[in-house]
Amino acid sequence: TIFLLGHARVYDDKVVVKQHLLPKPGNEAALYHSFLSEVDIKSLVTYNGKAFDWPQVKTRHTLIRDRLPELPDFGHFDLLHGARRLWKHKFERVSLRTVEKEELGFERTEDTPGYLAPMIYFQFLKEERPGIIEGVLRHNELDVLSLITLYIHISKKILSPQKAEEANEKYALAKWLIANQETERATEQLKELASKSFEQSERASYDLSLQYKKQGMLEKAAELWEKLRHAEDEKTAWRSGIELAKYYEHQKRDIPAALSVTRDLLGRCASKQLVPTEREAAELDGRHERLKRKYRKSIPRASAEVDSIRRQQRKKNML
Repeated sequence: TIFLLGHARVYDDKVVVKQHLLPKPGNEAALYHSFLSEVDIKSLVTYNGKAFDWPQVKTRHTLIRDRLPELPDFGHFDLLHGARRLWKHKFERVSLRTVEKEELGFERTEDTPGYLAPMIYFQFLKEERPGIIEGVLRHNELDVLSLITLYIHISKKILSPQKAEEANEKYALAKWLIANQETERATEQLKELASKSFEQSERASYDLSLQYKKQGMLEKAAELWEKLRHAEDEKTAWRSGIELAKYYEHQKRDIPAALSVTRDLLGRCASKQLVPTEREAAELDGRHERLKRKYRKSIPRASAEVDSIRRQQRKKNML
């Protein structure tokens, strides 16, 4: 049973925090009536709310829905996903407390740990003294207020990714832009990273090549694929080799070059430098066989062209 529903609303000149507390288990319908009267909203911001909080609310609401109005339908921004995308490379755990301390510069003191909340609530039910639950209410209030600060903090980073100083964070923001199909902004962000050396630099360069490909700048993309097909990062090396082979085969119509790149990949697989999945290995074998057939067909045509050139040259010499 959920015993506390806290939320905040941001206005032009103030922030209003409201908390709905279940005084006794039998008052659950009243708790939800109170809460739902306050949430005529279009957007909800939570931290891990998509996986935990809101499914819990929906489950409890379902059990007593015949006595309640419907839950609102709204957009849901779960800031945990944004925090993971931006900072998982440097935080072992992307908990709200960690993000508060490391990113927002705020560290709670004398805070009641969340895991103690159920135990404290049962004590509150037993003794019926409001003071017992005060620490839980304060903890929830800080959670809700942190979401406002964190939402602003992440939004500023997304809107101005060029201001990010750390390469890993700048790369995370670039991937965010890619996910939202903001190709030009993502490309500019990745170009800034091209000259930087950091642990994900090869993957960043590969992502840049794909943005070039998307914009039709295939020669620029091919330059990066040529460089990256011998990357230390195995996944990047494999993908770059495949893209380069496709480029030579389908764009340049250079079958010998495509065959050479494909055979290089096969050789590196045989020596265990690259370890593709079964599907990737099968696709590479299929590519190799197709290119061999194309190459064999091109030899007679090339010989005929050479013979034609020689005949023309002999005629000129005779004249």
